[in-house]
Amino acid sequence: MSAFLKLDVFRKLPKDLSEPTFCGAVVSMVCAAVLILLTITEVHTYLKPSTSSQISIQSSHDTDTFHINVDVVLPHMPCDVVGLDLEDSLGNNVSDYYGELHKHRLTSDGSEISVESWEEKN
Repeated sequence: MSAFLKLDVFRKLPKDLSEPTFCGAVVSMVCAAVLILLTITEVHTYLKPSTSSQISIQSSHDTDTFHINVDVVLPHMPCDVVGLDLEDSLGNNVSDYYGELHKHRLTSDGSEISVESWEEKN
């Protein structure tokens, strides 16, 4: 118990006149644990950043349409989780688009297991 009380860094008087308290030792240990936890999470966030991609097409006319083919391979990602959202240059959702979406389920070596297709008309 005396070794634990020596961890009290929040003493009420100068060290030569004060006695460590159990409450002070608890506060010191909680602060140290929070500091270590925050440091570990920040290092983890720095070393493993999230990734996202964005494709932008600049057009001089709002009425122009584009035919776009995008092939993306997402290993270890279930097809139910993958989707497609369209936005204009201002960040508004685009609702007047149409097209086909094909999801090919692949094995780890790249061979096709199944295909899920449907046509989008909004």
